[in-house]
Amino acid sequence: EAHAVYTYGEFADVNEAVLKTLPPPVVAAKYYSSDDLYMFDEFQTSEGGAKRRPPCNNLHDVFCNIRDDEGEHVLTMRACQDMTVVNDLAERKMRGRNL
Repeated sequence: EAHAVYTYGEFADVNEAVLKTLPPPVVAAKYYSSDDLYMFDEFQTSEGGAKRRPPCNNLHDVFCNIRDDEGEHVLTMRACQDMTVVNDLAERKMRGRNL
């Protein structure tokens, strides 16, 4: 995922002017503006806890959103490797609590 963050970011930066003139694909616009984002907020590991609804007005926004989503995956993967998080999840499971 870290490589994807770099790749999408570089592509968006190099092609920003052209991408900003192109509309977002319908599927991307629906995904980022809908209230039915499959566990989108639940998997955000960044600080704040606020719902994130990034702009999706053009194709540049789409590539930036994908880059940012990949960045969230990097944070999630780091959290999965953090033994304090792993131990907390195991403890919750043993207690029968929801994860």
